[in-house]
Amino acid sequence: MKKILLIILILSMTVNILFAKSQFKIPKKYSVIQPNDKWLSFDKWQHFSSSFIITVNSYYQLNQFMIDDKHKCKKVSVSISLSAGLVKEIFDVRRKNNPLFSWKDIFFDISGTMLGIVVVNNI
Repeated sequence: MKKILLIILILSMTVNILFAKSQFKIPKKYSVIQPNDKWLSFDKWQHFSSSFIITVNSYYQLNQFMIDDKHKCKKVSVSISLSAGLVKEIFDVRRKNNPLFSWKDIFFDISGTMLGIVVVNNI
């Protein structure tokens, strides 16, 4: 699971390099390089903490009330958390003012989800 997340992160961060010299151009709002998108901001903390809370809470709820298999609960809780982060970025890119798909936000979503799984594994 960790290898898959790492591969997704690497592919998403290098997508501009792969298509830089081709005829296919990525719109600026989807670009990996965004000058106004800072690595450290309150928004990044919100993405990290929300993903962490969603992962831990959904695991607990699924394990207590719906699914007895802990491994399956982890998979579903990771899916819920990462899907929420991705849907939020899709809504952000459709905004009228300053549309931006932030790959840095996705990075913090993945980081918060991974920390949530580490916490779940150690409890």
